[in-house]
Amino acid sequence: MWIADGWKDYQVIDCSQGEKLERWGKYVLLRPDPQVIWDTPKKNKNWKKLNGHYHRSKKGGGEWEYRNAYGIEPARPFIEAVTSIDTMEVSGTVLNTADLEPIKGIQVGLHKNLNDSAFTKLPFDRVSRTDSRGHFSIRGVAPGKYRIYALMDGNQNYLFDSKTEAIAFSDSIIIPSMMPATRQDTIWKDTCRLDISSKTSPVVTSLSLRAVNLSASFSTRGIPASVN
Repeated sequence: MWIADGWKDYQVIDCSQGEKLERWGKYVLLRPDPQVIWDTPKKNKNWKKLNGHYHRSKKGGGEWEYRNAYGIEPARPFIEAVTSIDTMEVSGTVLNTADLEPIKGIQVGLHKNLNDSAFTKLPFDRVSRTDSRGHFSIRGVAPGKYRIYALMDGNQNYLFDSKTEAIAFSDSIIIPSMMPATRQDTIWKDTCRLDISSKTSPVVTSLSLRAVNLSASFSTRGIPASVN
């Protein structure tokens, strides 16, 4: 059994009436806990200074109610606002060098840290897993330089730290990029001419269909680059 007596980022502050008052870093959260069956006075000041309160639904699940430090106005979720979205993608295939057969279910990850021993000390920055064909696709990649590794992770901690695990790597630096692209397409415009020979009894005497070939250009702002 591991005892996290040196972990300062989490604290159970108080419990009462089926709810648990917790501190995660600088945020105070209130969550339901069915094991809290006692009804004790809520004397701790943090009961009134919540950053988030999870309300369980009778239909199952629930939702978070975000607050500021004084519980008056809704506050932002516990993530920092970002000014851009990372949308590039790195994809490829992992093969066994012995027989060139695809390897299914192996983790493939990117490291911003270019140190050749980073995979033994740091978890992946972005990670994916191969399918039955050995294909992987790592999405949400930001611009930059990366090293790429394939890891048969036995203890699921995204590190190569066990003798029973296996790892593979590419000796090339991965630099994902994107560029604007223009594609030619065709739009067909149909015209119909209707001739009327009599004002009292309209009859279609001539029907002409003419196709006009129009060329249009569509520009995309960014096409994710795939690295094979």
